[in-house]
Amino acid sequence: MVSKNNIGKHLIFIVILLVAAGLSFASGLLQPKELLSTICLFIVLWVLRNTLNQYKNLFTNILVSLFAVWVSASTIDLGYHLYQIYSPKPPGERLESDVETIFKYRPNQIIYDSARYGDLAEMGKLTREYPQTRKIICQIDELGYRNPIGQKNKKNKVLLIGDSFGFGAMTDGENIADYLRRDGMETYNLSLPGYGPWQEFYTLRQEVDKINKADTCTVVWLLFTGNDLAGRFDSVNVADRKTNWRDDFYIFRKKSPLRTSFLEIVNPKALADKGVMQTITNTRRVSDIKTLYYKPYLEQAVMDSIIVTKHKNFPKLVGTITNVKKLVQTKKLNLVIMTIEPKELFLAKELGFKTDKMSGITRAIYPICEREKLLFDMGSLYVCFRIPDLYLNSDTHFNAVANKTLAGDILLYQSYSNKFYKN
Repeated sequence: MVSKNNIGKHLIFIVILLVAAGLSFASGLLQPKELLSTICLFIVLWVLRNTLNQYKNLFTNILVSLFAVWVSASTIDLGYHLYQIYSPKPPGERLESDVETIFKYRPNQIIYDSARYGDLAEMGKLTREYPQTRKIICQIDELGYRNPIGQKNKKNKVLLIGDSFGFGAMTDGENIADYLRRDGMETYNLSLPGYGPWQEFYTLRQEVDKINKADTCTVVWLLFTGNDLAGRFDSVNVADRKTNWRDDFYIFRKKSPLRTSFLEIVNPKALADKGVMQTITNTRRVSDIKTLYYKPYLEQAVMDSIIVTKHKNFPKLVGTITNVKKLVQTKKLNLVIMTIEPKELFLAKELGFKTDKMSGITRAIYPICEREKLLFDMGSLYVCFRIPDLYLNSDTHFNAVANKTLAGDILLYQSYSNKFYKN
């Protein structure tokens, strides 16, 4: 018979094992397979401790030491992670809105980024090879968006909504809204980095009445086909929202501070999350060009339109388009939907993928816009394939020349939208 003393030791071992496993899993320090391997290791050591009596003290010391390191590391990781989330944010940080998936910047400030690198370079930790160290200055207005102070009070003819492309990531006075304003088209920019279609809709609904608008005002909605289909979609009404705790938990675990630091030291490219550097032979230039591409953008861009329509988020995207249409009509505004294709689509053939000069998402959205009688602009797509050098840099975003070209495209569609919606 097993003595009560041994039963007590076994129970203590199981409790400590469960606590350590729970902490490391919650923090994201160990992924499921790594966690399972660690648990098996401790069980093997425990069995050996109770089987090989002559080495009992040795295995006890090993177990105690490993448990101490494991629990301490997991506790520190989880604690520091929670501190990062709930500690007061400095003035330059984003200010969350009334919905946790929506954010904007703290108002009336200038955000400086004096050592900005291309976002793909940051993903791959390849900043030494792809430095872009010029100073980026972002003026944040009274509402918390990237606009000159007082822009909301002008007679804005364009409301721009989108993600980092609309925001003008990596640009300083050279984003789409800046070029539109230079051409005499007063524009209010509601775009923010990392946004998805639902966030863009909610932001427009939340802010549209706070912005002064010209008699004929057009909402220009930039949809990025590299990741918008994989984005997060929520209920139109905040009260109806059902928090997807699994997604929240996954995102939380993915940002484990100790794991991130460890990967930076041991394997910098592991943080790339499939970001890849590759030399692309460009027949329009004498020399080869080193560029970066992001595999998730590539995989989504080359999806067939039929596969896109079967994606779990496609009905949600269609619903969001319908909701934006209803909101815009209610406010007596015009709407132009513009798809922004990732540079990975342009590079797809060089990377060994079969693709056309249009993503499956663009092909799938086009008939939706026709059905909803919405103006759909694919001009940006043809512009980018006509001037491919706009993509060849170390960042996934457009450069200044591309933003100027897109601004010109929007100017044409803004004037055309008045006739389109009258008919």
